[in-house]
Amino acid sequence: MSKKELRLERFRKMAMAGQHVRASEAGQENEYSPESEAIGGRRRIAVYAFAFLLYLTAALALFLPMIGNASRSVMGNSGDIYQNMWNLWWTKYALETHVGIYSTTKLLFWPAGYNLIYETLTPIQGLISIPFQSVSLPFAYNVLFFLGFALSGIFAFLLVDYMTKNKYAAFLGGFFFTFSAFHIAMEFSHTHMFFIGLMPLFAYLLLRGIDSDGRTRYIFSALAGISFTFIVFTDEFEEGIMAMLLALIVVLYYVASEKRRGKVLKRSFAYAILVFMAALFLSGFWGYMPLLHTLGSQAGIGTAMYGDTISNNVGWSSNLFSFFLPNYYFYKGGFHNSPNLFYGSNDRISYIGYTLLILAAYGAYRQSRKARLWMAVAIIFFILALGPYLKIGSMLTFVPLPYLAYHHIPYLNVIREPARFTILLTTALVVLGGFGVKDIVERLEKERGGRAKAYAFSAALCLLFIAESFGIPTPHSAAFTTTPYVPAALERIVGSAQGNFSILILPQSPIPDYIYDGIADYYTTALKRPVIGGYTTRENETVTDTITGLPFIVQATYLAVYNNTSYYTTHYTSPISENYTVQSIEMLKAYNTRFIVVENNAYTSNALIDLYTYMNETFGAQLYKGANVTIYSTENALQENLSGYFVSYYNQTDWTQLIYSNLNTYIKGWTPIAGSGEITVYAPKSNSTASTNAIMSFEGFASKQLRFMVSIAPYAAGQNSTAAYFVNVTPGLRTYSLGLALRPGPAGNRLFFFDRYLITGNVSDTVLMDNITFSYRNS
Repeated sequence: MSKKELRLERFRKMAMAGQHVRASEAGQENEYSPESEAIGGRRRIAVYAFAFLLYLTAALALFLPMIGNASRSVMGNSGDIYQNMWNLWWTKYALETHVGIYSTTKLLFWPAGYNLIYETLTPIQGLISIPFQSVSLPFAYNVLFFLGFALSGIFAFLLVDYMTKNKYAAFLGGFFFTFSAFHIAMEFSHTHMFFIGLMPLFAYLLLRGIDSDGRTRYIFSALAGISFTFIVFTDEFEEGIMAMLLALIVVLYYVASEKRRGKVLKRSFAYAILVFMAALFLSGFWGYMPLLHTLGSQAGIGTAMYGDTISNNVGWSSNLFSFFLPNYYFYKGGFHNSPNLFYGSNDRISYIGYTLLILAAYGAYRQSRKARLWMAVAIIFFILALGPYLKIGSMLTFVPLPYLAYHHIPYLNVIREPARFTILLTTALVVLGGFGVKDIVERLEKERGGRAKAYAFSAALCLLFIAESFGIPTPHSAAFTTTPYVPAALERIVGSAQGNFSILILPQSPIPDYIYDGIADYYTTALKRPVIGGYTTRENETVTDTITGLPFIVQATYLAVYNNTSYYTTHYTSPISENYTVQSIEMLKAYNTRFIVVENNAYTSNALIDLYTYMNETFGAQLYKGANVTIYSTENALQENLSGYFVSYYNQTDWTQLIYSNLNTYIKGWTPIAGSGEITVYAPKSNSTASTNAIMSFEGFASKQLRFMVSIAPYAAGQNSTAAYFVNVTPGLRTYSLGLALRPGPAGNRLFFFDRYLITGNVSDTVLMDNITFSYRNS
């Protein structure tokens, strides 16, 4: 080959490897040398570093009020913030104490504990945060907050740069992606969404692996596998599934393309897949092994599917209008005031911005052949983000959409928030927008002063995009600032106490004011003591029973925010009732709970008076009362003689919760499984073997006249007889009482259980029972 042919061949190989070659270079007579290649590599790194700094500077400017309070306050507006900081802290704590990052911790939901494989732990963010936690946990969180914008921007830059071979398009693509409404909303609440730029990075490495040949193909395939691991362990398996879907679409597109199918229909591609899988496993086996082990069990997959119902999918879907109308984070007032228009907050924010939409449409038109893949990705994930039924404004149309079928695909359907598919929609749109920018910039550069015009055009697009999508680098941002703290009194009184014990923080999740959700998690980072309950990603009945089975927690939560309104209608009445005091004390004793902490600001003044009155009578004088928290000790109450009381307790493993949905309004009720259910009643703390009379009261509801039987089976040694009591239920909601002759077993053992089943009526008929109580009558 001639020198010219050799030079052209080198340029072709460089282009295939993604290295940019100026048209003017093709005419140069200088021979290629390793030195010139190194210079090109250094220039690319310098460009990437400069873009990274620009994204970081823009983020600092947009959230300028946060810089002065970076060690004390964080951006956000929900209890997820406390949960996220606990997740960061846990990574450091797990490494220091030599426990597995993905293990069962007793610090939450004491004494049952919680399997952290279901938690959005984000261990990679946790590792990055460790050196910054020495300043404070909020400071470490804020470092990740700003780093998320810079990294997501540069990762999207790489993808758009590879697709368009244009630095203006690449920079704007990264800017549009990282400062999208969706990403900003995610940064306000979800640590695991800080680095969503890993998705375009994965797409970039995947395409490089497919497009390249020889050793380069295997290198990029390995890097794609590592990036997939980073996606899973900076988020959770949800985003990993999204990456798998994206990879499947890309491969199918290549197979369908006559020009490209040769890239994937060859042996080397199969080898590249093996390299991808090996790199994926080797980089993340420490997390994949416990993940696969847990999800391989019936209980594991059941917990992973927590909240994944069609009604919840509807609630967590994007409204059609949400893609085109600004939301409450960006304009105070406005459309967000309609709860039916935008169900919820962060996860349903899908606003694209008209700047990007116009550029994407223009790019798809001008580069239709190159844009086909990304048009397909955009359409597919736009439709999936809409969820199982189409929502338009305040109307749920019940028009079925493809997500309804997706919901029934095993394992893949653990993505319970369809709106999160907006990540892939945005990825596709910034690539399409990059094609549009490239076309416009190349036209400008041909004019006189073209480079200056290209710079001005790019700057104008950045300002325009921010103006239409973001409006709060002002005091308005204070409304979304969380100030995490552990009260000094709490550290002084509880933190300095010796011995092993647990803590109860009131109110306990779930409550509608998300500010207090997760605050118990955050307290454990300073106190390092287990708390009853907690705020976690996915829960099951085992852990929720530790809360709902303790009447005092439910009653105190009744008072918080609801102020005596009916919420926990399936459990215990409120305000605080003496009827369940013994059960509460017995369970607090079993939980070894030494301190109860009340978050004062979660209660209205009247509700706080009710709570204080009960707690002062039950637990004695307050150890501390401040503006934010009140602290009680349980030691005196737990030492009282409780003889002569019945303790009723819901055995929830035998009962099932029914959730009825009507346009996102949820009504909860309890009914026995398969027509029967068990309730356990504990014997009085007495060794008496004499018969005991008691009254069982309950609220019953039926739609028609029915008759059912309550079967009483004593637990006393040698007592195998069963007594039957019949109840006639009339239509509507009524209160019923039964006089029961009971015989106690050994002290502290279960006294009896009862089953109920219908005598008349059809199998489909049901009697709903609620507020079941027992009272002592005589011996």
